[in-house]
Amino acid sequence: MSNYRKGRYAEYRLMDYLRRLGAVYVTRSAGSHTLFDVVALFPNGEVWFIQVKRGKARFKEKREIEELGKKVRGEKIVFVLARYDKGKWYLDVKRGETEILIKK
Repeated sequence: MSNYRKGRYAEYRLMDYLRRLGAVYVTRSAGSHTLFDVVALFPNGEVWFIQVKRGKARFKEKREIEELGKKVRGEKIVFVLARYDKGKWYLDVKRGETEILIKK
């Protein structure tokens, strides 16, 4: 399986997981090579911008997301680095100054 197909598979799995978390709208940015692969809207008004990685995340992406989080502040804007590794999701969620790691 190509890297593109592996990445796409991980993005679709994450989209299903986000719907189970309660997201009312989830979309992916297909083949965009942008910072965010998936965007999810939640009933409480939160908008999650998500970078998806299989295996270990690179420091560069994490740093870019942290820098963007410093520039764009809003209680309803959430930046997430999602990793799928060995059958588990690791969501590094950045809400303003708060950072939460969700393992599912």
